[in-house]
Amino acid sequence: GGAGDGPDARSFDVAMPDFTDAAVQARLTDERALAVIRRGGQANGLNYAMPPWEGVLSEPEMRAMVAHLRRLGE
Repeated sequence: GGAGDGPDARSFDVAMPDFTDAAVQARLTDERALAVIRRGGQANGLNYAMPPWEGVLSEPEMRAMVAHLRRLGE
């Protein structure tokens, strides 16, 4: 659901972001979200568990992921 409370959330050593929260959405730019999707969490100073998707997903697919994150905040 995007609230950061999924079944694996407790297994991470950091809190997962709640993309349904307007404050989280306001702080996150599309460019930042795309950078994390492209290069992964660790390359962006975030959780190592977020893998890089560059080379796996196409640019339009990664941009669609950003659009999906934005819809979670509506």
